[in-house]
Amino acid sequence: MSNQASGPADKVLVVHPAFAGERVGLDFALGIQRLVARRLRACGRPAVFALARTRVDEAQVAADPDAGWKVGDMVAAAIESWPEDLVTQMVVEQFGCKWAVLPDFGAVGGGCRLTTGLFEVDARGRLQALEAWSFEGENVGLPDHLVTLVDGIARRTGTNTPWADAASMFGTPEPIPALYYLRALGYCSQIEDGCRVDRRQVLATLCVALEGAPDMAPLFELVPEIVYALARAGANDLELAQWLRELRQRAGADAWPALLDEARAAREGVD
Repeated sequence: MSNQASGPADKVLVVHPAFAGERVGLDFALGIQRLVARRLRACGRPAVFALARTRVDEAQVAADPDAGWKVGDMVAAAIESWPEDLVTQMVVEQFGCKWAVLPDFGAVGGGCRLTTGLFEVDARGRLQALEAWSFEGENVGLPDHLVTLVDGIARRTGTNTPWADAASMFGTPEPIPALYYLRALGYCSQIEDGCRVDRRQVLATLCVALEGAPDMAPLFELVPEIVYALARAGANDLELAQWLRELRQRAGADAWPALLDEARAAREGVD
């Protein structure tokens, strides 16, 4: 659907991150994408994000036999860079947005690099660069940078953010649980879009985050989303019950009291 006739809507598209490197880094990159879109929406700026997917072929299975992939599996795409004309088409024609956020994420030594550009659609339907933010350093510095990033995007698109620091944005002052939360966000996007992920890694990621920050509110809110997505993807009641037992060992016996029933309803398409 296109909004070109009436001009782009005042919303932001957070594009699938450009990425090159080990796929574990892609999980983090997709988590950053989802976080930026969510936090922009939370402060009043409509925002959407889109996941690019690809099907696994024989060469990919042979190149990474430990990934557990089968030929034909759907997985998140690792895209090294986006052609500007394709981004423009997505922003204007497919999503009808006014702004685009283009993250570029990669590993650097023992840390990471994140370069993010903000673009606006001009009257001719072309992207114009507005501002860019960059981070390079140890992974533990990334949550603080994301506060600055979201605040900058919000201001340039006409709104304000309520988060003074990483502790208020992530619900914890500890960077390690925040990083695992980002990875879990990335897993959530992939599961919801029908991509194959290692469910054991998803559960392990949530457990590590909960061990480090058992009172982390955004994480508590994310757990049901992931469990619902797993149920829709075909996880049975036994698997979900095992998940809940593991998670409650970290979060408390009373956490998510109705989650199994809610997951069954999600599987059956019941609101």
